Amino acid sequence: MSKTIRGAKILIVLLLSLAMALSIGWGIFGSRLVARADEDELDGESQEELAEPEDSENSEDEEEVEGDGEEWEPISGSLVFNDVVADAWFYDAVMYVYDNDVMQGSYIEGVEEPKFDPEASFTRAQAAMIFYRLAQEPDVSDLSNPFSDVVAGAWYTDAIIWAADDGIVEGYPGNLFGPNDAITREQLATIVNRWLDGRTLPNIVDYEWPDFDTVRDYAQEHVLALTAIGVFEGIPGDNFRPGDDATRAEIASVLFKLLSAIDEAGDSAEVDVEVEGVEGEVA
Repeated sequence: MSKTIRGAKILIVLLLSLAMALSIGWGIFGSRLVARADEDELDGESQEELAEPEDSENSEDEEEVEGDGEEWEPISGSLVFNDVVADAWFYDAVMYVYDNDVMQGSYIEGVEEPKFDPEASFTRAQAAMIFYRLAQEPDVSDLSNPFSDVVAGAWYTDAIIWAADDGIVEGYPGNLFGPNDAITREQLATIVNRWLDGRTLPNIVDYEWPDFDTVRDYAQEHVLALTAIGVFEGIPGDNFRPGDDATRAEIASVLFKLLSAIDEAGDSAEVDVEVEGVEGEVA
């Protein structure tokens, strides 16, 4: 009997010890579950908080990209060239020649923002093309090519043939034209004044260039005539610099003043030109 009582006591002690151990273990396990749950909840909040600024930042970037794209849409009355600023001396001139499709910009493949390249030079072929376009690109199939260096089928061929037949260009000795040569300021004056072909425009400027004696004989009358009607007025520099390459900004200024003067005089020159892409050449 005593053995039985003692065994029962031992069993009770063992059961109590087991119960206590289970209670302690469950408490530790439960606290870990709670801590893990708290950690998961905290991670979720952190990720959510980080996700909102990222989404917001991405949408702002997309809006900025879309805005940049719209900024360069060609709209009449607004410049689309990122290298022509509003306070530049050639601003109005570039506005005019661009809006009237007389001159275009330099569109570089892979570059979204076109440039006008105001300080770049201009070729003799491009100059001939401008006046050919102003003449509405007449047919030249019945005309012969007087220049040995003007190849058939080039983007400038018809323009140069027409300009030569019309007396606008004469070329170099040896039946050469030099289509890819940069046009000089005295050459530009000669071509422009020949294109005027006797149109009477009022003289508005009385000025003699200090370096006029450096202008070649063939160009002197043309430089004087265009100076008198104000075509070269406002172009920076006290000297005419006849042998310097004419820049795109200077050509835009000359055309702007010339065509505006013709319009004001009532002898309009139609500027209705479809500009087609031509092998990287721009005019």
